[in-house]
Amino acid sequence: MIKKRGRRKHSNPFFPFDQIFKDNQVLSIKVKASHVNKIVNLVAEWHRWEFLQLLNTLAKIDLLDLPIRRNQNLVIKYMMQQRNETVLLVNDDQNEERIKLMENGTAKTLNVEDALAYKYHIRLVRMLATCCEGDNRFVESMCQNIFSPEEIYEVCCQQSNLY
Repeated sequence: MIKKRGRRKHSNPFFPFDQIFKDNQVLSIKVKASHVNKIVNLVAEWHRWEFLQLLNTLAKIDLLDLPIRRNQNLVIKYMMQQRNETVLLVNDDQNEERIKLMENGTAKTLNVEDALAYKYHIRLVRMLATCCEGDNRFVESMCQNIFSPEEIYEVCCQQSNLY
């Protein structure tokens, strides 16, 4: 699609903004707390895995294997402030739903809505695991109240969850 001024309008409203920050230490460090808060607000509003991927990218420079402690703390702080809207499928009464989603997701037999929920859950666990890297004890303790270390390990190591 073309706007009137001749600029190309991106057809995907969930444009992969994480690519802008990927492996860019200078840009990732310059992100303000208000920016992280706005991204978490988008997570709460849309429940889209793309925003979780962006938060994951802001929390660690993969190329350098460098966690950014400040960003990790901000991500967890704002995610926990809106926990009911951002950290989905983690309550005890949702265990069966989460297990079924994970089993069906690995078998690739999901409808569109469940496939998005599956991707969201995978990216959520990955983002939380990334925020725990670098001996960030505060974030580690917060995340251990959400998922057990075994569940994080299981989700991160499943071959079908790599992408």
